[in-house]
Amino acid sequence: MNSRVTSCMSAALRLACANTLICVASLMATDYYVDGASGTDVPNGGTQSQPWKSVDYALTRIPVPTSGRHRVLIRGNQTYVLTSTITLRRGIDLVGDGAIRPTFVAPSTGVAFRVDSAADADHGLRSLVVKQGSVAVQSGSTSIQVFALRLAIEDCSFEGQSKASLDLDSSGYFPSDVRVASCDFENAPAGLRVTAESRPMRLTVGGCNFSQAPCAFVSRQSYGLGVVTFNVAVEDCRFVGCKSAGLDVYTASMSSRQELRMDVRRCAFRHNLIGMKASLAVDGRLAVDQSTFVGHDKAMQVSSVGSLWQDVRQSFEFTHNVIQRALGAGISFVSGSRVPALGVYTRSNLISYCGIGVDVEIGAGATGTVASHGDVVRNNIVAAMSVVGQSRTCPVTISNSILAGSHTGLHAGGTSPTHVEFSTIADCPAYPLNLGSQSVTLDHCVLDNPYLPEVSGGAGLSVRYTCSRTTQFVGTGNMLADPQLVRPYYKLGAGSPCIDAGDPAATGTTDYEGHVRVFGPRVDLGADEVLPGTGWRFGAPMPVARNGFHPQMGTSVGGVRIGQTMNSVMFGGVDSAQNASLGAVLMLGASDGLQFEDIDAVMPGGQLYFTPIAFTSLLPVSNTGVCIARIQIPMQNALVGSTFAAQWLCLTPGSSALGAMVTDGLRFTIGQ
Repeated sequence: MNSRVTSCMSAALRLACANTLICVASLMATDYYVDGASGTDVPNGGTQSQPWKSVDYALTRIPVPTSGRHRVLIRGNQTYVLTSTITLRRGIDLVGDGAIRPTFVAPSTGVAFRVDSAADADHGLRSLVVKQGSVAVQSGSTSIQVFALRLAIEDCSFEGQSKASLDLDSSGYFPSDVRVASCDFENAPAGLRVTAESRPMRLTVGGCNFSQAPCAFVSRQSYGLGVVTFNVAVEDCRFVGCKSAGLDVYTASMSSRQELRMDVRRCAFRHNLIGMKASLAVDGRLAVDQSTFVGHDKAMQVSSVGSLWQDVRQSFEFTHNVIQRALGAGISFVSGSRVPALGVYTRSNLISYCGIGVDVEIGAGATGTVASHGDVVRNNIVAAMSVVGQSRTCPVTISNSILAGSHTGLHAGGTSPTHVEFSTIADCPAYPLNLGSQSVTLDHCVLDNPYLPEVSGGAGLSVRYTCSRTTQFVGTGNMLADPQLVRPYYKLGAGSPCIDAGDPAATGTTDYEGHVRVFGPRVDLGADEVLPGTGWRFGAPMPVARNGFHPQMGTSVGGVRIGQTMNSVMFGGVDSAQNASLGAVLMLGASDGLQFEDIDAVMPGGQLYFTPIAFTSLLPVSNTGVCIARIQIPMQNALVGSTFAAQWLCLTPGSSALGAMVTDGLRFTIGQ
């Protein structure tokens, strides 16, 4: 063999080895580069020094990775005008590169990015801006039912789509896992629309802003076998200015067995037609916790519409929410007639300035329970609570709640037995109790109203251990006396005859603030168990900021006595990078019973629960995010029994337009 042939064979071998190594490397996790200004769409491009020009070309050149994930780093501060839809590929993430994100302009009536429904879908989009088009990101259903759908969209902005920003149909995928985090949706008929059918799905939406672009989850009727579970979590999101419901959940009645497990936590709803709307026709649990609602027709409109299944179980929990200015109702719940196991629970909500604070209707065939505990419902136009239950097998219990300043305190109609215990009903200018003929029990309650008579209807009313300022009720332990309520908190004054006036055998559970009952020889009447020298948090904290700050009020407080030092604690003053807050100020005020001040415009989801009249100096925050204020209480007997409120203002750079956040509130009563 001559030397020339040998040389050519050696060169070919080296080239083959090099190509093999390059191919192997490209099958591992690799970064590729796109620059719309300086890039060139050539086969050997895609490097940092020689980037490609377009994303669609890049996706035709990059092999699917066998391990890890490829990234296409797209140069930011540029606009990429799309003439056709980009089909995403498995294991390849599109990532904006630079301080200013790249902007994609979709075809005027087209789709910007589409999931390939003919293969496993495993995609990531991060730090992109998508404008116009009919849909920004779309996944269509697949009939093959063997592919998986995994989609993560983070730190993206979507604006001006004519149909939906994200239109994701998981039908047929097995399983599907969709995560949308820290994204902004603006001016679209739907910001995020997710459709599920006959296969399990997990949907996580966190830290997103929906501005005139609502979020919807829909499960369609299906005919699959077995139980299909949908796990949905919506946390730390903001919904504002939507012409329909900010968050809309709908499940159809199924011939197959389906279950919805949904949690909505720490969300802010502002000036939508409806804050949150949900309709369930499947097994399910829906929980809404620590969220704030301002300026709606209905803050929450929830319905249980029954099911084809005879043993369907549904639970609805509304806890620690703050609701203001809902023209129709703060919480509206309607149950159909075919719900064999129903639970509706409201707990520790603050509801004010609505048409009806809590409005519940129970169908004739429902079996279960409706329970309110520790709710404070004040200053509503029609009624604080209205419960019309048409089922004798679905009793209603209202305990440790304050119904005050509303036209009617409690409207209870229908046939469902109603039990009201350890509750305070006060300052109602019309009938405080507007009752039907069903069994209604008042037990350990306080009534203090200017309107006589205090009861309309009430053929089945029985009363025990209840104090009224104007009405002497027949029954054991009842009294005609001034309960000496301290407005605007509706706590019992120090000389109230309701203190230690309960049944000697009664123990109760906790009062409306969470304090254990029986501080003395007997329980107190009404929602408040008098415990001077204690404090308890109320309201809801702001949503977690995108950079991780989440300041919150400490659960309780000690040393609230004259001549002593009260310690109030804040925690959560540290971001995701473990950078501590620049400092915090404790605000003090004399009242938390008036209308709250919504400061959502400058601190998304924030509310001032009182008018501050005193401030501490700027206090240091530890590297674990904790701040402690030590307040010296003067040695003045006149302060004993006085109630005050406190709230922290925490300096949190990058968390809001003002670089600050507020916590939930603290209510404390000074003791001896």
